[in-house]
Amino acid sequence: MDFTDILDSDQPTAKRLKIAISNEEADKVKIENPLSSLEFGNVGIQSGDSIEKINDVFYQQLFQKDEDLAPEPKLLPGAYSQREEALITQESAGEIKFCYVENDGTPQNMMYLTGLKNIFSKQLPNMPKEYICRLVYDRRHRSVALVKRSGTVIGGITYRSFPLQGLGEIAFCAVTSTEQVKGFGTRLMNHTKEFARTKDHLSYFLTYADNNAVGYFAKQGFTKELSMERERWHGYIKDYDGGTLMEFAIHPKICYTQFPDLIRTQRHALDLKIRAICKAHVVRCGLKYFKQHPSSADPADPPEAAGCVSNEVTGTGSSEAAGAGASPDSSNRMTGTVISNISERPPLPIDSIPGVLEAFWTPDQGQLSRCFFVFKEGAVDSSPEALQRLLLLALQELQKNEDAWPFLLPVTAEEVPDYHTVIKDPIDLSLMESRLKQQNFYLTLDIFIADFKRMMNNCRLYNSSESIFYKLANKLEATFNTFLAAHVINLSADHSSVATPL
Repeated sequence: MDFTDILDSDQPTAKRLKIAISNEEADKVKIENPLSSLEFGNVGIQSGDSIEKINDVFYQQLFQKDEDLAPEPKLLPGAYSQREEALITQESAGEIKFCYVENDGTPQNMMYLTGLKNIFSKQLPNMPKEYICRLVYDRRHRSVALVKRSGTVIGGITYRSFPLQGLGEIAFCAVTSTEQVKGFGTRLMNHTKEFARTKDHLSYFLTYADNNAVGYFAKQGFTKELSMERERWHGYIKDYDGGTLMEFAIHPKICYTQFPDLIRTQRHALDLKIRAICKAHVVRCGLKYFKQHPSSADPADPPEAAGCVSNEVTGTGSSEAAGAGASPDSSNRMTGTVISNISERPPLPIDSIPGVLEAFWTPDQGQLSRCFFVFKEGAVDSSPEALQRLLLLALQELQKNEDAWPFLLPVTAEEVPDYHTVIKDPIDLSLMESRLKQQNFYLTLDIFIADFKRMMNNCRLYNSSESIFYKLANKLEATFNTFLAAHVINLSADHSSVATPL
């Protein structure tokens, strides 16, 4: 998908900023040649400037045109960008480096290739060592070595380049076991893509990934759907039994080692466009309506309420303390304070709240959906009593279902020690039953549905899709959807969330 014309046409610093999101890696955003879209004449940007300087000057000029958008929003980087930036810092400090290596006979490159051969032999035990040696030292192959400050090779990627075809075949990819799960694999692949783009001038990467590596390559933007013509690669790369052929398209204008800067630029541009059409960033003052219209039900301090007369009461209180014409039974005592001479507060019109209309709110959105609950004797209106009856019936149906046994009671730390580390908001049917007995928790059917949905999502989050618990959650959810379809009739086409299946 393309977001074109992100910036308004009257901006002096940019005429067009195109943002392209790759189908293969939706979380890695690419900006097509932002330099070609800028007017360099009067903004203090030269063609050789760094991307940091371009970003600073670019956004200073943008915010000069619309003062109510200042100050510039502070957008926190995501987990991917944070890890990439941490590794970039290590590179800048000289703690690690990524070297483009080929068998040119130089002692340094031969040392790096030998280190890569040892890592591949250890981390890829199913691969014959003779085959690894032949490919790593082959002069037609290229390698990218991850080297620590001490000169030790701790990871790398070896690929064969086919210049005439414009593609490369990744043969080996590994990081030593003691340095895994630190982001080195992603950073290593990004450097490999950048070397392939700038040094080898490749347009595609192909690789046969085994079952254990498919997930890794998918995270790096590789896809099982090949866009290249078969004639372009067939007969050039090796076929491996049991592997999955995956492809990555190398964009000619993307610097793959500067993803955090590209993502930051894109987020700023999108935020700027959102601010132009929406005022969600505006922080408004709190509502003064409730202080201006006090109510006897307010727990607020009475002396601060307009027209409020209060007296401190000790003991049980009296009619004199409550004010003329009042009695102890009719007085409203909040923490020992009696409030009198306060009428009931009229409802606050929603459209009078600042910012509501700007958020495209319409009066019909405030209308409650009209629905009926269906029981054996027929359909009844959705009164609070009918709601409690329906929820009790739904809970009983769930509890006696043969697929509900994992959800009847809460998961304990003795049974699953790390459960509460992963699941921050646990819930089970026994907790839903206790909430239902309170008769003041599930005031709407939506709240009950939200609790049930959270229980199902917790199960699917903690357990793998192949586990029995995951499958039981799907079956129980289908049963609950069937129950809703049979017992809830929603007459409002615009407000159908109550009867909508999960």
